[in-house]
Amino acid sequence: SMTDTRPTSLESVIELLPKGFGVLALESIQTPAGLFGPDFTILWMNNLMGLMHRVKPRKAAGQKCHIVLKGCPTVCEDCCMTKVYATGRMVVEEMHVDLPLAGRRFGDLHAYPIRDDNHEIIAVFTIAFDTTKYVLARQQKAKKDAQDSLSPRETEVLRHIAEGYTNT
Repeated sequence: SMTDTRPTSLESVIELLPKGFGVLALESIQTPAGLFGPDFTILWMNNLMGLMHRVKPRKAAGQKCHIVLKGCPTVCEDCCMTKVYATGRMVVEEMHVDLPLAGRRFGDLHAYPIRDDNHEIIAVFTIAFDTTKYVLARQQKAKKDAQDSLSPRETEVLRHIAEGYTNT
């Protein structure tokens, strides 16, 4: 019988990574990031991801992400990790979170497969990049464009003028 070689802890994942790439490298990431096992177990998350989800990273480790981070009893329908396992590729998704002191924040969540020597996906690394200022700028532009557009009646009058009709 084959033994299961999938990692069960952060340490077992780090053993598979090149030397010098350890917890200190992960902890130095200055944006929310996490590492998750194939059974949706939280292997590691930095303090920023913990803050974003209002959980203590060390307490969350070893628990199912959908329960701890989203409050769902089952795997989330739109889970980026499920997509990584299904496609074997990196996934990028737009998301938002409501933070008590910062309000609604928007971001792109990148989920990367981590593979073993047999190219099997053994974990998923996620990292979120804040896109709030770009999303708000895009929303402002859309709002301004909507205000600047012509009404249906104005469009009809303009079309008639272009066709050579007079005011009468």
